[in-house]
Amino acid sequence: MSRKLLLGLIVLSLTACATHSASGDSQGSDLDALVTTVSVDLQRRTLPNGREYCAELARTEKQKDDCTGDLEDVVFASNRDKDRARNNLLRGVERIKLARSPCRALDFRCKREARALDDGQR
Repeated sequence: MSRKLLLGLIVLSLTACATHSASGDSQGSDLDALVTTVSVDLQRRTLPNGREYCAELARTEKQKDDCTGDLEDVVFASNRDKDRARNNLLRGVERIKLARSPCRALDFRCKREARALDDGQR
């Protein structure tokens, strides 16, 4: 019986020594995720004709008006993309800062801000 117990303790101690800790990998993966998210938000936008311009191609006044409407839509969407990328970048940087310096036991303001980051309110 004692041999089985000893063998069990040895196996448990070996598995504890052989496992890999992910704490050292988190900062690099957090930065990679942040870069990917911001890169997706900041992709180039094109007009419905697949180009970045259309006024030079317009032959009639109606085509020029359609082009102007498309240009306004693209500028509006591009500005929303930039706002979203800026917010994602700021949230990501705050999360990385929090991971490097976690909240103390009685730091309620820090804990409230961390919860807001997780809820996506900030």
